Amino acid sequence: MTGATSHPEMLIFDLADIAHRPCSLVARAEALLTTIRSEIAHDAAFLSLFEPERCLHSALARYGYSRQREQHLDSPAFADELAARGLRGPAPAATILGADPSEIYVPLRAGGDYLGLFGMRTTAPERWQEHLTVVAPIIARAVDPRQKLTAMASLVADPIAATVLTRAGSTEPLPGLPGLASFGPAAPIVAEARALLAAGAGHASFLATGASAEYGKVTVLATAGLPPGHRSGIVLVSHPGDLHGLTRPELTVLGLHLADWDDRRITEHLGLTGATAAGLLDSICRKLTAPHRDAATVQAAAHGLYLPAAPA
Repeated sequence: MTGATSHPEMLIFDLADIAHRPCSLVARAEALLTTIRSEIAHDAAFLSLFEPERCLHSALARYGYSRQREQHLDSPAFADELAARGLRGPAPAATILGADPSEIYVPLRAGGDYLGLFGMRTTAPERWQEHLTVVAPIIARAVDPRQKLTAMASLVADPIAATVLTRAGSTEPLPGLPGLASFGPAAPIVAEARALLAAGAGHASFLATGASAEYGKVTVLATAGLPPGHRSGIVLVSHPGDLHGLTRPELTVLGLHLADWDDRRITEHLGLTGATAAGLLDSICRKLTAPHRDAATVQAAAHGLYLPAAPA
């Protein structure tokens, strides 16, 4: 056993300091457990985040458990056990004593949402219930992955709409911004963003047309490696910026070339003659000061100067 605090205010101060450190969620979780270990007597502890799509907890940091116990803590069965004991619901419990009388679990919540769990094995878990209830919001704030998402989103200047993509194909709101539907049709934006992420893009952009026919610059940021792991990327819409005088047909042609459409398919799809299509490409190259079509499409991809091809 380690630690035996009688000064919860010191624990609050130390944990709050960790919550503001500019480091990864794993590093914060490890620092939180180290601090708790020095203040509260126990021999095993963990911090985990909940993956809603797989209905299980993903460990950020832990120590003191057997491999068999770790596997159980990571399983959907454990999440189901906690749900049955009042972890979630209209009146969720502040702390939960485990089936093992030496274990205590503290649900971590932020903004009313369930984020994950702190667990501890100690000889007198009921002794620490009040302490842990007080520090739970601080721990939750420290490991809330949505803060990392918001920090990533700040890389885009003045976004007007956003969403978070998950690996299972659903979306989540990004705190502080309206959803994509506030800008225009969300489905084509999400489809292109998913295609870019699936192709391995860490950062990409393209243009989309809003409900009022105005353009928006769509920026896609991959969230690979961000715990608990069920999110795949962030999609943000902002002002389109400098379009270099490119017209809608030219932006459309660039998108079709980036989708690997050949010249014949493009002309048939857009109802153009070969001469008109060639004229569009010449105009695109002049406006982008590109020596040839391939260079123009590379620039378009790099700067998000294209309207994506509609899904087949």
